[in-house]
Amino acid sequence: MAILVIGGTGFVGKRVIKRLADSGENPICFDIFPQASDFSDVGKDIKVVQGDMTCIEDLIDALKRYSVEKIIHLAVQRQGLHSAMRISALGTNCVFEAARLTGVKRILFASSVAFHGPQSFFGEKPVTENDYGFPSITYGAIKWMNEFMAKEYNKYYGMEIIAVRIALVYGTGHRGGLSWANVIVTLPAIGKPVAIPCRSNQKACLIHVEDVAEIFTRLIRKTELSYDVYHTGGDMCTLEEMAKIVKEFIPDAHISFEETAEELPFAYLVDNSRLRNEIRFQPRSLRDGISQVINTIRGEETQT
Repeated sequence: MAILVIGGTGFVGKRVIKRLADSGENPICFDIFPQASDFSDVGKDIKVVQGDMTCIEDLIDALKRYSVEKIIHLAVQRQGLHSAMRISALGTNCVFEAARLTGVKRILFASSVAFHGPQSFFGEKPVTENDYGFPSITYGAIKWMNEFMAKEYNKYYGMEIIAVRIALVYGTGHRGGLSWANVIVTLPAIGKPVAIPCRSNQKACLIHVEDVAEIFTRLIRKTELSYDVYHTGGDMCTLEEMAKIVKEFIPDAHISFEETAEELPFAYLVDNSRLRNEIRFQPRSLRDGISQVINTIRGEETQT
């Protein structure tokens, strides 16, 4: 099955492409920066298409040329108000429209728990997919808009556009975004101190990047899905608790916090029972994820 992965050279995208290829699918990488692609470890030739998703002609050309049946849309722009609107809002809508024009029904796209806004809006109750969104940052507001438009396309054009609300992602090879979720692990692993711009008692729902890739792969390959929105879920803890896990593996890790920081604009009590029932998958524990990140970094250092 030909699956177009938009943002295929990115943090999650590379891993999704590898999983799809390993599963016998035919992934096509669509990215504005194809030079960032390296699929040498996949074991098969991966088609890479340079294209701008804000240009609907680029998308239509790729969808037609490779007879694409499904789309995984992972591209995002968080920095800069105008850039974020142009790429993450307009670009996402171009993906929906290009799919409609070429007859592609199923699109899986990356949304975020930023859709819901801060946990304080809900109290200390688990947030479900049916809970309303109260985004407090541009990124969350754009995800709210993406999801609204997805429902409109599903309603009026009979499409199957599905949002996956991702928790805060950590892992190796991250190029941007909410970097502290990575550096709290990756910098101590190479012997460097790290200052986290959040309170030590700030709670967060965290998920390993490999688990995110596995979720997208399972959902896109499943013949029928029951819902149009899924929470990835993850492991919830305070950042101080996360730091303590890091120090179990790296006792001399120096991790500091900013105790006057404001509340993070992300829900952290996230119910993912819908996803667990749909694909029988539960993300790994934070301890296991941190151990994997540290072992990967130390292994890379040993090889250099």
